[in-house]
Amino acid sequence: MNLPTFIIVGAQRSGTTSLNRWLAQHPEVYMSVIKEPNFFVYDVFGRSGIGDKDAVPDVSSNNLSDIIENKKFRITSLVSSESLYQVLFEPGKTKKARGETSVSYLYFADISSKRIYQLIPHCRIILVLRDPVERAWSAYKFFLGREYLPPKEAFLMGKKRVSQGWEPFWDYLGLGLYAKQVKAFLDVFPREQVGIWLYEDLMRDKERYYQEILQFIGVDDNFLPDFSRENASSQKVNPVTSHLIRRPLVKKLKKWVPRILKTTACRWTDKMFGKELHFSPELRKWLTEYYKEDILLLRELLPHLDVLRWIKAQERKIKECQNSRKI
Repeated sequence: MNLPTFIIVGAQRSGTTSLNRWLAQHPEVYMSVIKEPNFFVYDVFGRSGIGDKDAVPDVSSNNLSDIIENKKFRITSLVSSESLYQVLFEPGKTKKARGETSVSYLYFADISSKRIYQLIPHCRIILVLRDPVERAWSAYKFFLGREYLPPKEAFLMGKKRVSQGWEPFWDYLGLGLYAKQVKAFLDVFPREQVGIWLYEDLMRDKERYYQEILQFIGVDDNFLPDFSRENASSQKVNPVTSHLIRRPLVKKLKKWVPRILKTTACRWTDKMFGKELHFSPELRKWLTEYYKEDILLLRELLPHLDVLRWIKAQERKIKECQNSRKI
């Protein structure tokens, strides 16, 4: 069967798009042209939130053939049949390693881990985890335009939104509760088939950790890619743009505009006319306290990764903000 030999399961906003691109450059690796097919959670992946159906379109046999033949890279789609999922990897059947990246799998770890193991028991699982405070803030910034609530209110609404059928990426807080999610994969897969890295390490020493990942998936680790980054969240947001794209007429017109053009236009207006988003020390402190218990649980699972550095880093940033205010 044409199926992946490895899957990057998360976490969202943790450099997975960049890692996907770096792996796709390797001559012995084939990466799905749909980065996130979400196949193993297609039936629990809600799309009733703002802009969800546009952001995560369905994949059919007709449009999948066109995507593959013309190499039309897509970030996210929804593949709902095993036959279509296998078609995704046909172009890579001669490659030593084949992979895909669906960060929804970590969020729905209890479901996805069992389903992946049932279909591909020898599959290798890759996780890249990021300081959950920074990850939540990055996700919120990334969703602005569709997101209309202020940060803390949006964070508190996440679980309710997903329970109402919105896509999982609206649950900014839940996406960073790693302990239970990681444990689900470690309980199902043999430990040697689960590779876990920290985003902060990967971004600090790309060459070293990229080579570790190549060794983990069983390909030549002497290859080095173009290490430019992808999909970074904007540092500035233009509130006028965010308001306009939610208007009914604009929403209709958007259907006729290619997604790459929409993304480029929004990023350009944000850069030219946007305002810097302020991550207040109060919000940072609240998020740090929220995640502290989960980070401590994660340390027990992964003592070798020193995840306590996340708490120390946030406490240092909070103190720096408070000291700057006194000055």
